[in-house]
Amino acid sequence: MERQLLDDLNRHAAAIGRDLRLVQGAGGNLSGKDGDLVWVKASGTRLAEAQERPVFVGVDGPRARVDVLHHEDLRHVVVEVADERASRPSIETALHVLLPHRFVFHVHSVGAVAAGAQQDPHAVLDRLRAVAPVGWVRYAKPGIALARSVLAAQERIGATDEAVFLLGNHGLLTAADSADRAGALVEEAERVLRRDDRPLPDDDGSALAPAGTLDAAATRLLTGGVLTPDSAVFLGSRPFGTGPGTGSSLVVTAEGGVVVDGPLSADAREIGRGLVGVAQHADPSAPVRYLDEDEVAELVDWEAETWRRAMQR
Repeated sequence: MERQLLDDLNRHAAAIGRDLRLVQGAGGNLSGKDGDLVWVKASGTRLAEAQERPVFVGVDGPRARVDVLHHEDLRHVVVEVADERASRPSIETALHVLLPHRFVFHVHSVGAVAAGAQQDPHAVLDRLRAVAPVGWVRYAKPGIALARSVLAAQERIGATDEAVFLLGNHGLLTAADSADRAGALVEEAERVLRRDDRPLPDDDGSALAPAGTLDAAATRLLTGGVLTPDSAVFLGSRPFGTGPGTGSSLVVTAEGGVVVDGPLSADAREIGRGLVGVAQHADPSAPVRYLDEDEVAELVDWEAETWRRAMQR
C-alpha cells in the first residue's frame, strides 16, 4: 500500500510542479495517509522533481497530531526519510495531518490567489460550490495559525468525502479520499477561478514578462502591496514597483512588461511570474486585500522561512 500511495503522490506532485500556474519555486505541498504514517512534502523541496528524487517524508501520524499545533519544527515526528535533503516536513504539515481526508493537495495557483486576495470573495465561493463543498479561510500565517483556520472551516462544512478550501492571499487546498480526485479538484477549481487558460508569460532572461502583458488595472494590483506569503519571503516588502531605485525587485514598465531590478534567484523569478499570472486573472473591479506590515514582518523574520530561503535555487 505504501509504495502505491507514494507512486500516486509522486505522479501528481510532478504534474502539478511542472505547471507554474499551480506552484512556483519550492511552493505547494501534497500529502497522503497510509494508516498511521503520513507522507508529506519536505520543506524546501520542489514538486516538479518528485519523480527524479525523493521529496516526501513520512511522519508518525498519531504523534504528529498531538504536536503539530504546538511545534513548528516537526523533524522529531519524522519516521521515514528517503533523502537527507528532504528531512524537514512542510511548514503546512499541521493541516495535512489534522484534516480527515486521505489526500490533501495545497497549491499556490494563480486563479485561487487572485480570487482569495479579494476583500469579499463570496461571489467566487458561490461558483466554487459547483465543484465541491467549499470552505473560505481568511488569511492566516502559514503553519499552525493556518491549520487552525482550515480546521475551523472544515467544521463549518461538516463531514464530507471531499472539500475545496479557498485560502485568503495564499491559494487553494483540496481534500479527497483518492489522489486522482484531489488532483481533479485542483483542475476543476482553477477552471472556475481563472479568466481563461492562458499560460504564464515566458521569462527570457532579460524580461520576466514582455511588453503588453499587463494593463493598468493589473499594474495597480501588483504595485499595490504584498499579495502572498511567498512574495513577502522571496521578493520583499515591496515586490513590484514602477521604476528602478524604488526598492522593488520587479519593475512594471510603462509598456506593461516586467523586468528584474538586481539579482534574483530562479525561485524568486518563478514566484514573480506567478504573481503576473495572478494579475492577469484578477477581477479588476474587486477591491484587494494585501498583507499588512506586521504580517509581512513575521514572515520575513520567521525561522521556518529562513530555512526555506536557504534552499532556494
